[in-house]
Amino acid sequence: MKTVIVFFFILVGILAETTTNVDSRDDDMTTCLVEYGLDPGPNNPTEDQKNCYFACMFKTIGYMKKDGSFNLDLILSDAYRSEKRVESKRKLDNIVSMCKQRAGNDICKLAGCYQEHRN
Repeated sequence: MKTVIVFFFILVGILAETTTNVDSRDDDMTTCLVEYGLDPGPNNPTEDQKNCYFACMFKTIGYMKKDGSFNLDLILSDAYRSEKRVESKRKLDNIVSMCKQRAGNDICKLAGCYQEHRN
């Protein structure tokens, strides 16, 4: 019985933390939408608005640093298991390099390019 009670409280704690993270992410998304003049409903955002939204979200979750460079270690640790890390890092480096060439100093274009090619 004690085990069931302990398990229940652990489960409640995990669910509460998950809900908080989801709520926080929703708040972050809303903040980024408002910051770039986007409406969460159906609309036709410009390419620049979409790219800047991606940059805002990548910065919020830590994938992009304030200076516009990518936090490759965090991206790899979030997305890939250790067995695939070397291959994944090579692919990620290629994507980031290509996107830097295409975007120049435009952080929004850099984020949009990464979003387009990351999968």
